[in-house]
Amino acid sequence: MRHLLALTLCVAPTLAQPDYNADVLPILSRRCFACHGPDGDARQAEMRLDTFEGATAARGRHGAAIVPGDAERSLVLHRVTDADDPMPPEGERLTAAEIATLRAWIEDGAPYDEPWAWKPVRDPEPPSIDDPWIRDDIDRFVLDRLRQADVEPAPEAPALTLIRRVTTDLTGLPPTPEEIDAFLADDAPGAYDRVVDRLLASPRFGEHWGRHWLDLMRYAESHGHEFDYPIHYAWKYRDYVIRAFNDDVPYDRFVREHIAGDMLEPRLHPTEGYNESVLATGWWWLSQGTHAPVDVRLDEAERADNQIDVLSKTFLSVTVSCARCNDHKFDRISTKDYYGLFGFVQSSRRDVAYLDPGSEIERAIEALRPVNDRLRDRVDRALSSSAEREFLAACEVLHGEPRPDDTFPSTSHVLFDFESGTWDGWTVEGTAFGDMPRTQETVGPYQGDIGAPSKFFANSHLASATTSVGGADDHLGSLTSVPFTIDQPWLRFHVGGGRHPGRTGMRLVIDGEVVRTVTGHDSNFMRQDSWNVREFMGREAHLVIFDDQKGHWGHINIDAIVLDARPHDGEARRPIDVVAREHEVDSDVLARWVDALGSSSTDVSHPMHAFAHGPVPESGVGRADLLERLPLADWIPSGFAFETTPPRVAMERGRVRLPEPHQIHSGVIDERLQGTLRSPDFELSTNRLHYRVRGRGVIRLIIDGYWLDEFNALLFGGIRFDVDTENWETRTQHLDLFLGETAHIEIIDDGDGSLVVDAIWFGEDASPPVHPLNVSAPASQEDRDRWYASLFADPDEHRGLADWMVSSGLAGSFDDESRGAIAVPGPMRALAICEGDPQDERVFIRGGHRNLGEVAPRSFIDSIAGEDQPALRSRSGRPELAERMLDERNPLLTRSIVNRTWHHLFGRGLCPTVDDFGALGSMPTHP
Repeated sequence: MRHLLALTLCVAPTLAQPDYNADVLPILSRRCFACHGPDGDARQAEMRLDTFEGATAARGRHGAAIVPGDAERSLVLHRVTDADDPMPPEGERLTAAEIATLRAWIEDGAPYDEPWAWKPVRDPEPPSIDDPWIRDDIDRFVLDRLRQADVEPAPEAPALTLIRRVTTDLTGLPPTPEEIDAFLADDAPGAYDRVVDRLLASPRFGEHWGRHWLDLMRYAESHGHEFDYPIHYAWKYRDYVIRAFNDDVPYDRFVREHIAGDMLEPRLHPTEGYNESVLATGWWWLSQGTHAPVDVRLDEAERADNQIDVLSKTFLSVTVSCARCNDHKFDRISTKDYYGLFGFVQSSRRDVAYLDPGSEIERAIEALRPVNDRLRDRVDRALSSSAEREFLAACEVLHGEPRPDDTFPSTSHVLFDFESGTWDGWTVEGTAFGDMPRTQETVGPYQGDIGAPSKFFANSHLASATTSVGGADDHLGSLTSVPFTIDQPWLRFHVGGGRHPGRTGMRLVIDGEVVRTVTGHDSNFMRQDSWNVREFMGREAHLVIFDDQKGHWGHINIDAIVLDARPHDGEARRPIDVVAREHEVDSDVLARWVDALGSSSTDVSHPMHAFAHGPVPESGVGRADLLERLPLADWIPSGFAFETTPPRVAMERGRVRLPEPHQIHSGVIDERLQGTLRSPDFELSTNRLHYRVRGRGVIRLIIDGYWLDEFNALLFGGIRFDVDTENWETRTQHLDLFLGETAHIEIIDDGDGSLVVDAIWFGEDASPPVHPLNVSAPASQEDRDRWYASLFADPDEHRGLADWMVSSGLAGSFDDESRGAIAVPGPMRALAICEGDPQDERVFIRGGHRNLGEVAPRSFIDSIAGEDQPALRSRSGRPELAERMLDERNPLLTRSIVNRTWHHLFGRGLCPTVDDFGALGSMPTHP
């Protein structure tokens, strides 16, 4: 980048006659182009003065606006000198000197010239001047202009002034006394050069010159506007810029990284090993941000305009944003050019990139893949062993015809039912459970039917006439039972309340160790559940009912705690021990099967729901959701957690799961990995969008690129929600305000858990698509047995069944210490850009985002790159945009950065208008 100091701007020399660019164009652009320039929509009287063809075109009886070589016949001269109907009709009249310039130019043939900045860069011949003052060719140009102005060069500055100037120019700081003394004492040749080398090697160089660059990119660490919300990780872009200047990154690489650094071959940090190139793209999002815009599409257009304005001024020194509503009134930039650049923005998305310092995460992934391969092999073997016999035996227990010699043990007994109306037998801590058990009449009426099997029950939602709903959940506490002996294989109970694993629920404790735990299901209505405690029979235990959660659903309901020989009251038709002997299976394993099948009886989406009720039903409702319209292969992952191929095995909360092929799962490699998965774009066509989810993470809907809902949702309430549940839940987003808008979904796993999405669907009905095992009812018991057996022939054919077996512990244990021995470090995060869906924007007629015109294909400025630009290969087209900006046919990019270098070193650029090389800007002072 320091090599830019040696570059120069190259333009044609000044002519003796009036020069079009230097003398004539400023007059025409200021006085005429607003009505007679490039903008066809604003052009008056069909007169065009910005091109030779337009200015000299025949115009009926009035004649041409300009007749080359004949000022008296040129309509322009008559109009600007007309005392009764002068041009321009408003504002200041042309001065006598300006009229004289136009007259001389027309008499000279009215030669038009290409705008100076659009001309190819060339190497001009330095003036032939000999003078001892000259040290290099740049001095020849300077001295030539000084002589034209009859000015002598200033004497060489003394050493003290030199070191002060160069130190301030390169580091922004004054030299220290020690640095001054060292320079003044250095009499050896090259002392000044050594100072420059030292300053260029100083970290202060990048900090000072990086600030100049950050100003161009409108760097800020907050979005401004009313609430000034923070821009996450903005400082990482700042530090990237400083390092780039200090590391002397070539300017062409610097430009490529800014435009498409996320798609380049990584340039690694020299010591920490993360990808520097991605950090360069953070500038795209350094803009003002409005919270809760009423018109989100307009907000998107405003942000894109800011991005285009920064891009064009910083890298090209032209004002492309002036073509947002109409063709540029002064420069060769069309509205089509503007929306051609708009498409690059529309085809990209804001990203919080996950970087991998030292490639440690990638090494962990490579170590985890063989672990997962071995795991899948073990699962396949387990599913093909005795599962068929165990499954058939469980169906026999639940649905078989009782036999005369079948007898159930009659040893079940109630441990605790709270029917005394006191906490007799329980130790109370805290305030959550109050002074006594609750009844349906004493709970808050808004809790609805509790569904308790008896009158009194434990409830930690301490509602009263003066307590708010939230306040009733702010109490914490616990109930600890007296010890008891486990003398039956099953412990049954009813449970309801909030789902907060580890924070609300009931624990079974033996010898100080928690061996079983349950939490609520975000419903006040209690449902029956059970624990298989066969392995603990004969041991002494106690129960702890606990509430350590404040706020939303921060309570638990428990009742009817029973020790029994059966897992669910009244469900088993035949004794487990008898059926286990008949089918030659282990009775403990069979008990787990019966318990697992029984627990599916109230969940219609459970893959085994059918078998909890008897014969196999007709096939369920088919899938009809966005996951079919938007195939997983078309989604775009960022980070390490998600893959876009159908998952085979995954981890959830430390347990093995077998996802369905259509499901999105962030634990496919390991649940410690983090990342984001983004859907293709789609139109919001109905008032509701529903998700069937489980796990832990965040899901957000990005509408027209809007992301600031994370701070203050307001109009966007509910389009972002957290997921933290072990079981399937349906979540709904209300889209009434956004119908017809374009959106995409972000599925975010930023923690140590995993997030699973099973279905996404539009519609008023929030019921998830039901997809149990897709079969028809068998005609006979023989057909049913044969069908049961076929389930286990190919686990991949019935992945829901296989997953249920694995997650229920029915296929054995799959613990693998080698997984835990592989460290998975967290990623480094940075603000960045990433690929989106390819989109060519339509022209906004007169800038109106709801008044759309023709499609403007993504392209660079036609007057530079040509009208027939090659097709784009990437999704967004940003890599191609970077190459077209860097193409040698584009003279603006190098001129812009060289001019800025002069501006910061000398206080004034060769072209004084550093952000505008167009017709309203200034001509360069030197070639």
